[in-house]
This record gives sequence, C-alpha cells and structure tokens, in this order.
Amino acid sequence: MTSSERTAPLLLVGTDHRRTSLEVRERLSYGEEEREEALVHLLARQEVEEAYLLSTCNRTEVYLLPRNEDAAYRTALEQIFLTRAPEIEQQGRLYVKRDDEAAEHLLRVAAGLESMILGEPEILGQVKQAAAVAKTVGAAGSVLGRLLRTATTAGGRIRRETGITAGAVSFGYAVVELAKNIFSRLGEQRVLLLGAGEVGRQVARNLHERGLNRLVVTNRSTQRAEAFAADFPGAAVLPFDELPGALATADLVVASTAAEEPIVTRDH
Repeated sequence: MTSSERTAPLLLVGTDHRRTSLEVRERLSYGEEEREEALVHLLARQEVEEAYLLSTCNRTEVYLLPRNEDAAYRTALEQIFLTRAPEIEQQGRLYVKRDDEAAEHLLRVAAGLESMILGEPEILGQVKQAAAVAKTVGAAGSVLGRLLRTATTAGGRIRRETGITAGAVSFGYAVVELAKNIFSRLGEQRVLLLGAGEVGRQVARNLHERGLNRLVVTNRSTQRAEAFAADFPGAAVLPFDELPGALATADLVVASTAAEEPIVTRDH
C-alpha cells in the first residue's frame, strides 16, 4: 500500500459511564457554546488538523485528525479533560482508540450499542448535534466529516432495520413506563424530582410529553434547579432543605443525583 492509499490517522480520547462517576461526567459535560469554544482552541494548535467533540450525560469523547499524535493526545487531555476533572488521568478512567477502532467506536455510539441502556434513541440526535457544531466552526473536514455522515447514516439504518429500539430505551422512558404500570392517571400525579442534571431532564421531558404538569424539582444548587424549571412550564422549585416535607406529599419520587450517599434515607 502506498502512502497515498493509507487510511488517514484518527485518534479518540474519551470516558463514559463505565469508567467514571456521574459527578465527574457532569463536570466534563460541554454545552453547545462550550463545545464551539473547545473546538476552536483545539484547532488553534498546530498538532490538530480536525476535531469533533461529543459530550452527553454518559460520555465525553474527542475525535482528532492529528498531525502529531502524541502532541495531539496531550492537547486533548489537557484542554478537554484535565481542566475540568484532574483526577481523570488516573489509570482506567480514560480510553484511547486509534484509526479503524476509533471509527468503529463512533458507529457503535451512534447506534446505541455503547449506551447505558441498549439502543437508547437520544444519542443519535446528540451525535448529529455535535456534528453540526463541528461543521459550524470548521473543525470537521474531509476525514471527520465523512466519518460523521457514515455514523449518523448507520445509526439511523440500524434503528429502522433492527429491533434495537424495542422496549424501554432511555432512563426517562423507562421511568415513565414503570410509573404508567402503577398509576392509571399518570398526568394527575405529583412528581418530585431530586437532581437537575441531564438524566433528570430526560425524565421530565418524558413526563411532560405524557401530560404531567405537577412537577417539583429540588437540587443542592438552587440556581441549577431554577434553570431546570425554566425549561419545563409548570415545574416548581423546592428548596433542598424542605425535602422531607415534600416526600410526604409526592406520589412519585425520582432521584437522579451524583451524590455518593443516599439522598432519601430511612428517617425520611
């Protein structure tokens, strides 16, 4: 094989729900504007030719077309991971994949094969959204652009042609399906949501789609709870220290926090 026929190099550095706690993953989570800024900083480095950043509640992964692999790896490690979670460099918390293995991993992610719940539907949209961000800032060139098109096409085809999406395929969907088996009129119940992270948003979206409008959210950070409630009409914010009383009046309690100790205790 001549040099012109060789596959372009590809480097993936990432972590997911198998490697790190929810608390660490939340610190590594990048919003859309943050992703744009991160990609711009990566492209400013001579060792990086193309870049793509995928960040969800379950994973943060950066795909690079490097000019210098070692330097590109260190740049990604420092700019994307260590600035937010220095402990991520501990053995076993990151995975590194190259070339075909990295490309295959992205296809598996888009298909829902790497998700916490097999086949969950939201990841394909997240892959597409992150691809749009990379395209906007000019970070996805001929190599990563082609890979992203292949991944989204494969993810869609797998969902159409297989039964991977059968059953409960996301946490939010699973919670609602379970609740429907308990409450004949789910939309009329009082729901208390502990935690204002992405998993909580999944639950709230699914409940809202089924007509529930009696949602109360509480979080140790009041500001974060208020930002959460603003996205869901009818949702109310409860001060965290009023949790015991709210538990007594709720029909359904959903806990999705990064706390290492139980939030709802025997005394509650």
